Amino acid sequence: MNFQMIELSQTNLKEQMQQDENSALHREIAVILQNDQKQILLQKRSAQKKSNPNKWALLHGHVESGEGFVEAALRECQEELGIIKTPQDLRPFARLFQKEVHIVYFFLASCNSLPEQFILQEEEVDEVKWFSLDEVISMLQSHDETLVYHSDKLPLFEALKELNE
Repeated sequence: MNFQMIELSQTNLKEQMQQDENSALHREIAVILQNDQKQILLQKRSAQKKSNPNKWALLHGHVESGEGFVEAALRECQEELGIIKTPQDLRPFARLFQKEVHIVYFFLASCNSLPEQFILQEEEVDEVKWFSLDEVISMLQSHDETLVYHSDKLPLFEALKELNE
């Protein structure tokens, strides 16, 4: 697994993203929603999900055919949580390249909605909750089984914590 944190000044980011969008890799996005208290929103996956039911995860989804990473992130925000974001709201944060078959772009976006204000897509999400980064990092370090993620994702959350300091 290869994480690449994205520098905002990276001049070839758009070119890299276009290249990845046109590749044969399985393409996914994740959106890290963060509030003014620097907490991140995790969603509890539906009990009906085949993969990782009842586990906490970031907003995450597949890039559909003919769709770019940014468009997929915007669509997933609206479908799963009922929130409208614009391309300008999304800040590319990290690129995960895995085994030459899988790529995920992680985006940061601000959001200060209360959990009860989200409109949850019932087939995908049972609940949402704001977590501090320290909580998530601790959960990863202790191999908490209620998270989708494992300790291999620790660098992602540590980099986000460092960015916030």
